[in-house]
Order: sequence, then C-alpha cells, then structure tokens
Amino acid sequence: MRAAELVETVMARGACGRPNDAPLPDEWFRDDESDAEWADHAERLKAFCREVCPVMAECRELALRQGEGRSREDDVVRGGLSGFELLDLRVQDATRLRAEAAKDRSQLVEWRRYMAAAAAVHAAGAVITRPSAERSARARRQREAAVRRLQEVRQERRARARWTVAQQDDHGQADEALRRAREADRRETAGAGGGR
Repeated sequence: MRAAELVETVMARGACGRPNDAPLPDEWFRDDESDAEWADHAERLKAFCREVCPVMAECRELALRQGEGRSREDDVVRGGLSGFELLDLRVQDATRLRAEAAKDRSQLVEWRRYMAAAAAVHAAGAVITRPSAERSARARRQREAAVRRLQEVRQERRARARWTVAQQDDHGQADEALRRAREADRRETAGAGGGR
C-alpha cells in the first residue's frame, strides 16, 4: 500500500480517531513523565492499539515510513509500538523501507504527470467564441494530442498496476472523450461555415 493510501486508511478507520473511546491526541506523546510513568502509559496505549484498532498494521507501517522513533528518547506510541520499538523495527527493515519510500515518490511523480495531462486536456477543450476554421482545426489537434497523452499516462499507470484488459476496457473514458471532442469539432466547423 502506498503512503497516501496508508494515511487515508488510518485517518478513516483508526481507533485513535474515535472521539468517545480513544485516548486524546496529546496522550499518544510523552509529556514531562518519568521513565516509569511513560513506560506504564505507553503500555496502556499499546494495549489499546492491539485490542481495539482495526488498522494497527497500517498505522505501524505509516509510522515507519514517516521515520517515527528516535534513538535518544522514547516519546511516542504508534501502530501499537513505542518509539524505541519503532526505531528497532525501522533499522531492521531499512532496505525495505527505502524501497517503499522510492515507490511512494514514484507514485507522486506519476500522479503529477497524470494531473498535468488531464489539465492539458481541459485547457485544450476551452471554448473559443466564433473561432476561425484554422483556429478551430488547431484547437482540435491540440485537444487530440492532449487526450492521447492522457491515454498514454493512464495506460502506463494501469500496466504498472497489472490491470487486466477487461479492467482497462471498463475505464476507457479517454477514448470516449476523444470521440466526443472530434464530434463537437465537426459540429462547430459545420456551424461556423454555414453561418457565414
């Protein structure tokens, strides 16, 4: 699961987010407590996670990817583990966590490419009042190129996600958008030529 999905899952389903039965947000962090007081407090928090939280594993993974756990002080409980326990696990899983972080960054870059392609389709589809035939043809070519780029980005993402052909066919909106754009251009061109 990518980091963005982990955040959404933990925020939506984490037991710590329930207002009536969860410890308060500040209670998950150490606050001027002695080591013995914090140890007791942390054990109660970890027990809450183990006994109540349906997304403890996802929360733990998110904490590891976000670098929780410090070598100097045990000051947090996340995913059913104390800060020191998170640190130990982060050191053990360092190679895997670096690979996951790279995948998270790759997904973010991919999402930005996708949004840029979608924005280009939107910009290319802007309505020009009373366009000349030349401007209308140029706008159509720009819109078609933008839609093709969006299709390419979608196909790349789907191939990486190992979508089946049926799944890809179910999500063929770009082809439909291109067809509609061409049809609208034909109507505009016919309307502009006939009105003169």
